[in-house]
Amino acid sequence: MRFLVPLPFVVVLVALLWFGFGRNPANVSDPLVGRRAPLFILKSANGQTISLRHLRGRPVVLSFFASWCTSCQANEGNLVQAYRQYHRQVRFVGVIYEDSPALAASFTRAHGGRWPDLIDPHSNVAIAYGISGIPTTFFINARGIITGLTFGLLPDSLDQGIQTAMGAL
Repeated sequence: MRFLVPLPFVVVLVALLWFGFGRNPANVSDPLVGRRAPLFILKSANGQTISLRHLRGRPVVLSFFASWCTSCQANEGNLVQAYRQYHRQVRFVGVIYEDSPALAASFTRAHGGRWPDLIDPHSNVAIAYGISGIPTTFFINARGIITGLTFGLLPDSLDQGIQTAMGAL
């Protein structure tokens, strides 16, 4: 009789563990996907003021990065390659995450990036976008709706994210 009381508890616990371990955490959708991208007005590392509202009309690849981030360093080549392919159709913007603006801008230029790097001095934009780690890249369509995002390296998901933001998928 003593063993029958905890039996329902054990059954529920096993079911929850089965359900939880059977899911891939990378496949969890972000609550921002399908919603309007949080607006921002930030200065770039070269002093230009850039507003997300003024970028509307073309899709945007919004990448949160830092020069000290080893995954960002590995990822930069993927972004540069995509920029070369899509820069006439898509706007690319970097948001500097907890890094020196001079180091981050130098990092982007050294890898061949030609997009503006925006300074987020108090991480307000990073907080609005729910950034918990970098690199994190958002794909925003021409109407300002987030159509996707990716955490970490981009080789397989970058082209697909851009195509989705362009409405091609």
